[in-house]
Amino acid sequence: MNRILAAIDQTRVMIDAKALPEETLATLTKNMDFDFELWSTLNEKKNVAQSAGAITLEEAQSISAFLGSSPMEFNEQNLAVKTVLNKTLMEMVQQECSTPPKFRDPYPLGTLLTVFMNNLKKQENSNGNAF
Repeated sequence: MNRILAAIDQTRVMIDAKALPEETLATLTKNMDFDFELWSTLNEKKNVAQSAGAITLEEAQSISAFLGSSPMEFNEQNLAVKTVLNKTLMEMVQQECSTPPKFRDPYPLGTLLTVFMNNLKKQENSNGNAF
């Protein structure tokens, strides 16, 4: 069962039941547009969630299909799709924030690069070459 598609169907039914005026729907839909940062963040979080087993491959593929290849493609989606994917992104970020620190990367990229550069300098200095 694809939870993303099921949530979109449920959301679509709820939106239809509200019978909102067209201008209200248009405003809500526009307010849920993604910029490049949000679009790429959801793409990244989707990949992490799928590789960790939090979502299935089918769910990850559904998210990818709705995201499209750019934020402009995503922004053409209907209100139900945007609502579910916004909520999905929010849940993924909340899950990441609630992960205990022991599961976070103890060596962030900046630290690894600093260690690498320091080791490279030591190696160059031991060979008598200036760095």
